Amino acid sequence: MMYKIIGADQKEYGPVSAEQLRQWLAEGRANAQTPVQAAGTAGWKPLAAYPEFAALLPADALAAATPPGYDAPRELPEDIFARDYDLDIGGCLGRAWELLKGNFALVAGGVAVYLFSQIAISGLALLCPILFSRLTHTPFVEIAGNLVSLVIAGPLTGGVFYFLLKNIRRQPTGISDVFAGFRRAFGQLLLGYVVMIILIYLAMLPGVALMVWPLLTLARQQAVAAGPIFVALLGFICLIVPAIYLSVSWTFLLPLIIDRQMKFGPAMKASRRMVGKHWWQVFGLVAVCGLINVVGLLFCGVGIFLTLPIALGAILYAYESIFSPPAAPAAYRAAARNATLLNLCATPGLGSLIAGRRAAGLGQLLLAIAGFGAVCGWLVLVAWQIYNAATRGAELRPTGWLGGAGAALFALAWIWSLFTSLSLLREARANEPGAGRPPPL
Repeated sequence: MMYKIIGADQKEYGPVSAEQLRQWLAEGRANAQTPVQAAGTAGWKPLAAYPEFAALLPADALAAATPPGYDAPRELPEDIFARDYDLDIGGCLGRAWELLKGNFALVAGGVAVYLFSQIAISGLALLCPILFSRLTHTPFVEIAGNLVSLVIAGPLTGGVFYFLLKNIRRQPTGISDVFAGFRRAFGQLLLGYVVMIILIYLAMLPGVALMVWPLLTLARQQAVAAGPIFVALLGFICLIVPAIYLSVSWTFLLPLIIDRQMKFGPAMKASRRMVGKHWWQVFGLVAVCGLINVVGLLFCGVGIFLTLPIALGAILYAYESIFSPPAAPAAYRAAARNATLLNLCATPGLGSLIAGRRAAGLGQLLLAIAGFGAVCGWLVLVAWQIYNAATRGAELRPTGWLGGAGAALFALAWIWSLFTSLSLLREARANEPGAGRPPPL
């Protein structure tokens, strides 16, 4: 008889013989709760459920073994905030892809139902004012449509997280689980989503004020001035940075509510505290997932039905590795993969800094910031000159050199970070221990 198991790193290992599995058990690479699938069977059961291995387990481990289904505990472990983790971004994406390949019809179908539901709700919110415009000219219909969209978004998103978590844990799952948020934790999901949105918008207000004031000044003066443009760019940074920070910090808010049945307040605190331990790693994962979805949208919008299950699955695999029982730390290659993804898909230099290449990382990051700033300045100048040409007949002045210089600086930072990433991957490959067996628990 051959067996497959799910290791502490949430990866699948096997098929292996019963003797090999007993060896892994003796080495501490498997325990009573390890998910095991025997050859020729469709379901996963804890190792303690197999009589051929029960004799090797202590009595207390057998008594505490999780029954089939692997439902997550309702409460977080008491020592959760004392734990550390090292997020394997590439591993999360790889496991999400394997999850989609292994059960494509169910996983892709469930996420498609979620996506169509979101599109339908948003579409109704936009169409209602048009459809009812002949009956009433009050803004009530438009407000009501937006409120309905806001009320449904949290529970619906929580439901698709619950659906994917059940697939990840090899639990019996149906399409109806996409709507589980409406029956399991509707009130808390609604409150958590609405409060999160409100707090993010409030954090953006200082940046909005700082950006609008110089733009109004430029409009009154009808002339380009370096000072107001600089202040407007500063306002944009003050607008976007808090929004990104809070959005990433609360990445796991809805999964905690739907999975652990937590109140929205403690769930917000738990997500922020655990993400805060390695904020840049979680940011890198979210940025890469966002980039994957952008690529999906570029394929006439249809690609999102393939990329969204991967992106959501990767985030939930990260949730499992952070909030579930301690797993093995990421190996050399995983850390190098994280740095590569951050360098090439998020911000050049960021991955190098996290990987310990401080001098190279700082140089790459400064070049990338300078290039990005130059491109933003060029876009503002172009927009302002077009406005002046349309309203006052002013002559357009050549500013392409600024945009070209910015693009060249950013490209240089990206290429430099690429060479650093390749160096990290080569170093990791040389130091990587033997593969093919699960890590210690």
